[in-house]
Amino acid sequence: MGASYSWNNTPSVIDYDETRSKLSLHDSWKHSYILHINHYNSIHYLDRVIFNCANANLGDILYRMGNYIYLESEDIGDSTRCFELYSLGFGKEGYNMQKGYMMEIDPVYYTNIEKYMYSIMEELEGAVPGDELTSLRIKEMICNCRMTYLLARGLYVQYYYYNDRIDKDVLKKAHDTANMLYEMIEEFKELWVKRSYPTFMSEAIGHFTRLAVSLKSLEESK
Repeated sequence: MGASYSWNNTPSVIDYDETRSKLSLHDSWKHSYILHINHYNSIHYLDRVIFNCANANLGDILYRMGNYIYLESEDIGDSTRCFELYSLGFGKEGYNMQKGYMMEIDPVYYTNIEKYMYSIMEELEGAVPGDELTSLRIKEMICNCRMTYLLARGLYVQYYYYNDRIDKDVLKKAHDTANMLYEMIEEFKELWVKRSYPTFMSEAIGHFTRLAVSLKSLEESK
């Protein structure tokens, strides 16, 4: 709770009280045990306790959102290639993003992530929330899916950039992705301040803006 109060603004207090009131202390202990034993039950725990949506299991969707990592070329420990593009920047090398290695990864991996995240966004768009808090959570989940979707597109373009093979189709994808990033940034800013203090918002916006600028400035390979 201390972490929640220090990071979030007023809605976090309401959120905590509403969640606590849904279960008795006995049920809380029981379901916490299930949460650690069986991921299937933990999904339904999340769906029953955290969310209020009759036509979609948001706990299951949330679980699947994180599983995009299995569509990347390989496990890279405590990070993902999408996150490394976000944190390092377009065309930059890091411990897990060496240029030579990234030149060899088939871009179909990134196309698969795009399709995967887009399909989840479609599911979420059809979800009917039962209260305002769940409505906000759905919007946040969609925004997070869109981030990963756009980062995967960025990785796809980066492959052709590294290999000096940017043609008209890749260039269009780069510029379209940049435009979508700018739109996502506005959505992100609107959602961020509904729960959290604006203190660290500029850091995330800076990463996404730099990626958008890099993609927008690309030209066809000579």
